[in-house]
Amino acid sequence: MNDRLRHFIDNHRGEFDVHEPPQRVWKNIEKEFFPRQRFFSPFFSVLKVAAVIAVLLTVSFLAVRQLMRLVEPEERIVNNINPSAARQQAQYISLIETKRSELRQLQQSEPELYAEFAEEIESLETGYASLKSQLTAAPDQALVLEAMIQNLRYQIELLNRQLEIIQKINEAKKERGYEESSANI
Repeated sequence: MNDRLRHFIDNHRGEFDVHEPPQRVWKNIEKEFFPRQRFFSPFFSVLKVAAVIAVLLTVSFLAVRQLMRLVEPEERIVNNINPSAARQQAQYISLIETKRSELRQLQQSEPELYAEFAEEIESLETGYASLKSQLTAAPDQALVLEAMIQNLRYQIELLNRQLEIIQKINEAKKERGYEESSANI
C-alpha cells in the first residue's frame, strides 16, 4: 500500500505542483497555527486603571453619604428641639473626650484603679446611649434631651473626681519619695 501511494505521488508530482489550494485555505491554516494577538497599548492600560479608580471612588462616596444619613437624624432632632442644647451637648462631649484621654494615662501605672474608673464611667455612657436611642421615638424629646445633657454633666463631674483622686495619689507618691530620699541622706 505504501509503495502504491509513493508510486502515485511520483507519477503525478507535476499535477500536484500545478494546482495550489485557494487563498482562504492558507488563511485558515494561518489562523489555526498563528492565532491573532490582541493589540494593547499603554493607553488602554491607563484607561482600565482609571475606570477601576472611578468605580472605587463612586462606591466610597455613596457609602460615606449613606453613613452620614444615619448620623444626621439625631443631630437634626437635637438642633430642632433646642439649638443651644445642641451646642452645649457638643461642648460636653468634647470635654469628656479630653478628660478620658487624661484618664487613659493612668492605665499604664495603675491598671486596677483605671479599670474601676472605666467601669464607673461606662455605666453612665450606657445610660447616655439608651437615652440617645430613645430620643427619636420619644413623645417629649425635650425631656429626653435634657436627661442626655444631665448625663453628660454627671460624666464630667465623675471624670473630674477621678482626676482629682489621681492627682492626690501622685502628690502622695511624690511626698513619700521626698521623705524616703531625705531619710537616706
